[in-house]
Amino acid sequence: MTIFEKIINREIPAEIIYEDDMCIAMLDINPASKGHTLIIPKIKSADCHVDHIWLIPEEYYDHMWKVSKKLAIHIKDKLSSDRIGVMVEGYGVPHAHIHLIPLDSPHNFEAYPGKDRSEEASKIHETAELLRMS
Repeated sequence: MTIFEKIINREIPAEIIYEDDMCIAMLDINPASKGHTLIIPKIKSADCHVDHIWLIPEEYYDHMWKVSKKLAIHIKDKLSSDRIGVMVEGYGVPHAHIHLIPLDSPHNFEAYPGKDRSEEASKIHETAELLRMS
């Protein structure tokens, strides 16, 4: 079971800003920038192969991108970011997911991962409260 499945099952905590029947969106605990969000399909490993985004069922794939668009507009609005970058890199957690990264410069991508982001991480709850959708 992946860490994402444990979060979906509420076995471990996360700063969830959006959730529906097909996906969940939460703030990254090691953000590239304030508001760095992960959109994760609610598919269990036993149901199908979820490690690669290209292999998830069409209905989940399409839905995740619709939610990504909705959240990107919301995050851009709330944080007054220049842009919201999108990344699907497939590493870290073996469970398909989409990264939404608020950008004020193309260098935000260059700094991910590796830059010391302890300041952003320490404010993650505050950011989640601002971005949480009802």
